[in-house]
Amino acid sequence: MSKQNPYAPPTANVEDILETGLRTDYGLKLSASLYWRVLVLQTVIVVPVAIMITFFDLGEGTAFLLLKPTLFFVVAATVIASSTRVFRPGLLFLVWGHRLRLQPSGWSRLSWSLFGFYLLLGVANICVAIAAPLAVWVQYKTYAPFLATIAFCAVAPRFLPRPNPSIEGTFQRPLRALWPAPHVKR
Repeated sequence: MSKQNPYAPPTANVEDILETGLRTDYGLKLSASLYWRVLVLQTVIVVPVAIMITFFDLGEGTAFLLLKPTLFFVVAATVIASSTRVFRPGLLFLVWGHRLRLQPSGWSRLSWSLFGFYLLLGVANICVAIAAPLAVWVQYKTYAPFLATIAFCAVAPRFLPRPNPSIEGTFQRPLRALWPAPHVKR
């Protein structure tokens, strides 16, 4: 209560009503976390495809070898896009969502941007494989996807929505909503 008006709401210190500052994990720490998560997810998606290719005789021609990275990028993009339709907001959230405490809209945005990123890498591989000499393509295949993934993970946190402090506690255990406890009867 204020001293002039006994019916006025209580006043607070300025520190009590200030908005929260930026989270520290929206910089390099979040970029590094996203990088290793994307790298693990990419490996888990692409290794079974690489193993299946060895079982089928698809030929070892130059054209197939030049376009094999495109196949991997398209498969990774397809899996990520289909996972956003099945496991909303996506495969990245399903595996690691509760650890980074991002909102589901942030994970959905990240999944769709990763989908576009892999499609872009696939199209770039086709362009380099067709237009450039073999030595240039080898250098592209060796360094470009790695450096592009690092750049993607460094830039992606800037476009993720900031967490809302009033609902941040609701993202502690997101998988409970999908699978209720065994003692709960329906």
